[in-house]
Amino acid sequence: MASVVADEALSLIALEHSHIAALLMGSQATARGLEQIGSGRLIALRNT
Repeated sequence: MASVVADEALSLIALEHSHIAALLMGSQATARGLEQIGSGRLIALRNT
């Protein structure tokens, strides 16, 4: 489970872990893209 705080209204969807795993296993480019997004957000959080 995750907690989310937003400055604006938004919609979220919940995805099963197995579906995310299948997506990442099926596409190295997708896996790398998500890794870059996550890394960028982590760096941004460290700099605040």
